[in-house]
Amino acid sequence: MNIDFNSALIITGIDVLMAISIYLPMSTGVLFLLPIGTMATSAYTFAYLTIHGTPTVVAALAGILLAGLVALFGGALTAKLRGLVIAIASLGMAEIIQVFVQNFAPLGATQGLIGVPLVTTIPVTLAITVAVIALVVLVEFSPLGERIRAVEQDELAAGCVGVNVPRLTLTLQVTSGLISGLAGVLSAGYLTYVGPTEFGIQQMNQFLMAAVLGGSTTTAGSVVGGVLTGFVPQLVQFLATYQLLVYSALVIVIVLVRRQGLVTTVRLRRAITRRTWARKGKGVQIQQGLALEIKGIRKRYGGIHVLNNVTLSAHAQEVLAIIGANGAGKTTLLNVISGVIRPDSGEVRLGDDAITGLASHQIVKKGVVRTFQNLRLFGGMTVHENVAVVDAELGDSLLEMLRLREVADRDAKSLPYGYQRRLEIARALAAKPKVLLLDEPTSGMTHGEAGEVAALIKDLRAQGLTIVLIDHNLRFVMQVADRVVVLDRGAVIAEGDPYSVQQDPAVMDAYLIHTPKRTAVSET
Repeated sequence: MNIDFNSALIITGIDVLMAISIYLPMSTGVLFLLPIGTMATSAYTFAYLTIHGTPTVVAALAGILLAGLVALFGGALTAKLRGLVIAIASLGMAEIIQVFVQNFAPLGATQGLIGVPLVTTIPVTLAITVAVIALVVLVEFSPLGERIRAVEQDELAAGCVGVNVPRLTLTLQVTSGLISGLAGVLSAGYLTYVGPTEFGIQQMNQFLMAAVLGGSTTTAGSVVGGVLTGFVPQLVQFLATYQLLVYSALVIVIVLVRRQGLVTTVRLRRAITRRTWARKGKGVQIQQGLALEIKGIRKRYGGIHVLNNVTLSAHAQEVLAIIGANGAGKTTLLNVISGVIRPDSGEVRLGDDAITGLASHQIVKKGVVRTFQNLRLFGGMTVHENVAVVDAELGDSLLEMLRLREVADRDAKSLPYGYQRRLEIARALAAKPKVLLLDEPTSGMTHGEAGEVAALIKDLRAQGLTIVLIDHNLRFVMQVADRVVVLDRGAVIAEGDPYSVQQDPAVMDAYLIHTPKRTAVSET
């Protein structure tokens, strides 16, 4: 068996870099397939410049930076796309790059460019690959790594606790472009040739397979996958015509045995994160609440008025409850306030600042944080990690406050429903809100658990926080609310102290007694 270990090591290093370049966007749930195009961009740039006398280092930097710019353009162009659509769009852009170089005479067209200096050596490849792996691992174990995982788990929830999802996604796409640019330079400097066939769909499939086979949830998975696609084929080349068959059989076995990839463990990361929190823990300081004003908010879908000229206010440091029958527009109103949807007209103000139309993460930075009617926890992360996404230093204190410390290392999705509700409140408090929006905070809780949440809300109000809540548990609402606003078919029909609202005939007719099944008012 005659194996060229030098070639195998260099090819493996390139495959590892390309697997990482695909893994980074994929770590947020985005299948971004432009890296094969940015690899080609860098390789061709490096080849053209070195052939025409440009110093190697300058040519390499130019190729890598140009690859990063292409990734920036591609990421910005596909910013609003998700799922298979972004995969198809990004692969289409990569194909455009291949078609361009295949038909552009100065780059050799179908013949490619020959005579690139042989500059890629084993020490250079290993140094670059190890450095990239180390940097990505550092990110993975950092607070930024927790935010990346949170976006992959639930993009909407991540935005509503302050994660700037568009910027984070674009940053990873550009970083992916720079790393694939490094791979392109190494490839051109190793083959001493670049051509369109080196950057086609077949190569893209190989790099994608490297990212998935090893495990698409960790950097270690990309390393293992790169070794599988780069080094293993060299080990079985002695089988000659059976090489592809044996290699394909190995891939099939791995996929069948480990559908999540070979490397999926997160125990080490969790242990390091837990020790970091224990060292950095600090007490919870509640922010002083601000007044929240909603003026003339309208929202409709087609001819249906979901919110019809809603005007109300939550005074600083009070608990305002919004109640109404199902379909009254309560959750839609919270979605407008928190930036999940934009109103057709009207204004939302926090203190002196207008926050209408801001993105969710911007509204969180202003001081408005929310929970959800349907739980949106990061289910594949632990209780500690859910809070760490927002503020790791507050983790222990908040979990102590919400009586979650004993389940801190359990996955959020494994918790009983009442615990999950408390965890979502803890995560919201980690963002240091000035106004806390609670959507059905006692849903699914026992009477005793609801009483504990009531005590917590009263304590937060006593510490100065402004709270706006929605809940169908009227006993709970009347226990904690300073004022109550009643919505019916998207409009405010009553407002006042809990006792007065209960006695209002309009409220009794619309909600408390009859609670008829109603539909929103159609546009006339």
